[in-house]
Amino acid sequence: MPKSSSDTTHMRKHVVQLDHKELEKAIAMVAADCVEHYTPNFKAPGVSYKVEIEEATEGSPAYRVGFKATVTIIEDLQPQAEEAK
Repeated sequence: MPKSSSDTTHMRKHVVQLDHKELEKAIAMVAADCVEHYTPNFKAPGVSYKVEIEEATEGSPAYRVGFKATVTIIEDLQPQAEEAK
């Protein structure tokens, strides 16, 4: 469960901490919105995802500029085909 705290004075500040599983799920949900012509439903049976996070580099010699994520969304279409019968 994400941990959050809020502080209000003349500004409102929110700090939310996500553990690694919550972060993976958030990244996968953003990636699902990027799929063209279709949005996978993670609540549907047979839908799973894999998130790989690695350092992003640029330049020569290469220097670290942050991180990048590769998301693989897998949909098992067999259960959906059986429900359609």
